[in-house]
Amino acid sequence: MIEKVASGAIRVPLFSRPFVWRPRQMTALFESIEDGYPIGSLVLWEPADEVESMNEIGGIPIPPPPPGLPICYVLDGHQRLATLFGCLRAPASAQASADAWMWRIYRVLGLRLSRESRYRHSGPVEAPPHWLPLRSVLRTKDFLSYQRVLTGIARGEELEELLHEAYDVSHRIKDYRIPVVRVIGGSPSQATTVFSRLNSAGLSLTVDEQATAHEYTDGSESAQDSG
Repeated sequence: MIEKVASGAIRVPLFSRPFVWRPRQMTALFESIEDGYPIGSLVLWEPADEVESMNEIGGIPIPPPPPGLPICYVLDGHQRLATLFGCLRAPASAQASADAWMWRIYRVLGLRLSRESRYRHSGPVEAPPHWLPLRSVLRTKDFLSYQRVLTGIARGEELEELLHEAYDVSHRIKDYRIPVVRVIGGSPSQATTVFSRLNSAGLSLTVDEQATAHEYTDGSESAQDSG
């Protein structure tokens, strides 16, 4: 799923709401994934024709749609997908930008039975060395680099425990599977109806967000009628 987003094959339509999740919602998503809890399915729309879409997901620019290949548009799951993509694929060079802190989530190692949250944002300060950066989970080179960080702060049994915990977290995230519901075909009007109904149970769409979806639909249908 992450690779398809990176290639531009999975996109977010312009009529979707922007990213609105708060930091605690982002960290809670990873806590659920590590615990093996369901996080809901993604609803992907596969229309016959290409539609306008956002040029970035999770703060990361994505390339144009790959020519000749099917393109899927996210009707439900933008907040979850953006959180996963933005945090797991965030490049190290992007961490200096003003809003990059949002995508810097870490898994705190060594908490054992503590009731403290396992996943945290670092904020403007540098994260402690026992905080596993999620951007290193999918990259073997970065994960090995983090292992070297751990060897600089721990020895013996403590080091083994931290390494084992980091490996376990990495595998739980990489092996997690998200159910996908595919909507094949249909018009932009039907797609925006599906989007509006799916999102009515969560954070309510604002008047502006609903207007954006309807304006997009009206514009698309007018263009099709005039053609």
